[in-house]
Amino acid sequence: MLLDTLITGARSPAGEKLSVGIVGERIAYLSKEADAQTIELQVGEHIAADDELLLPGLIEPHSHIDKTYSVGALPSGPASEQGALRDAIVAMAQHKAERSIDDMLQRAGAALDRAIVCGVSALRSHVDIGEPSDLDNLRGLLDLQRARRDSIELKLTVLSDPGSQAGFALSQQALALGADAIGGAPALTENPLAGIDACFELAEATGCDIDLHVDENENPASPCLAYLATEMNRRGWEGRVSAGHCCSLSFVEQEQQAKLIAEVQQAGIDVITLPACNLFLMGRNQYPTPRGIAPVNALQAAGVNVCVGTDNVQDPFHPMGDYDPLANAALLINSAHFGGGEIDRALQMTAQNAAKTLGIDEDYGLQVGAYANFSLYRCTSVLQAMTEKPTRSRVIYRGRTVLSQGHGPAAGSV
Repeated sequence: MLLDTLITGARSPAGEKLSVGIVGERIAYLSKEADAQTIELQVGEHIAADDELLLPGLIEPHSHIDKTYSVGALPSGPASEQGALRDAIVAMAQHKAERSIDDMLQRAGAALDRAIVCGVSALRSHVDIGEPSDLDNLRGLLDLQRARRDSIELKLTVLSDPGSQAGFALSQQALALGADAIGGAPALTENPLAGIDACFELAEATGCDIDLHVDENENPASPCLAYLATEMNRRGWEGRVSAGHCCSLSFVEQEQQAKLIAEVQQAGIDVITLPACNLFLMGRNQYPTPRGIAPVNALQAAGVNVCVGTDNVQDPFHPMGDYDPLANAALLINSAHFGGGEIDRALQMTAQNAAKTLGIDEDYGLQVGAYANFSLYRCTSVLQAMTEKPTRSRVIYRGRTVLSQGHGPAAGSV
């Protein structure tokens, strides 16, 4: 077998020793270490992993790189009566009015650089499209998408109000420019259900997926998730819609919650939980203060595909945060009350589950034929990777090393 690159001595998430061979952009050979010498291999580059942990490329399913690192725009003091989310929206609008496109793109580029360092192979970002001038921001981000295509897969979702005439037209223009998915935050608009209908109208016209902010509030009567499930069943759009946040679902009475979760599962909605941002924003004006994140355990028990994302990083919506999916997975274990031994479950939510949400699961993972996207960590277990923040000694994207930190190739061939 002719291989461009062979990695030996790696440790799988399950603890097994692995050899991984790459041809072009894809994994062509995968073997437990004990079987590595059973066939003859012709190797261009041999990397001796020296017992380092090998993880598949991590997936960021919900972020906002057009807002990122704008910590100077943080609201000061406690949340107003309108709530922390509304306060952040106002602060971000003021920041947008003052910033330049070049400034936004520099911050967005820094976000992608950080994601690459953290072993992210695919990232989906929402892009604010609230007025015609925002289309120039999208054009800049599409240029950035093309410039970084050899290092990371960037997907862009239109974040607008398609339920309004102006927002619908802007969404059409943004999709025509090259945005990948249709988005919005219908619960924050005057007519939430009309906004959802408009998203389906755009999806049916363009073939693009729908990626919504859904019921990001503490109101158990918020109608968007239930209506979304009903419309998906009616229109036959299973597997093409993701719902981020879904915070209000945690404030619904238990019997009603179970009924709604069953409808979500039947409709085939993917749920993206965003614990870092929602723990910061939700429930500030309530006592006792709730956790404010989606009921992850109940959703997964019902068979709903749930993944975990970053959301906002160091901006008015969340002053902390990082583009490290393993940090989100670790936080989720605490905030969603996982069992102490459910580390692999949390990892899957930022790996296979998130890949499914982005529609890239067929080419994903540590399997022959998948894209060769993975990272080597200077540790031997997933628990260490989540808790000790070890160095990523090498990040590989589609067969190419995009980051190497003191990890050279071994001499000779195998």
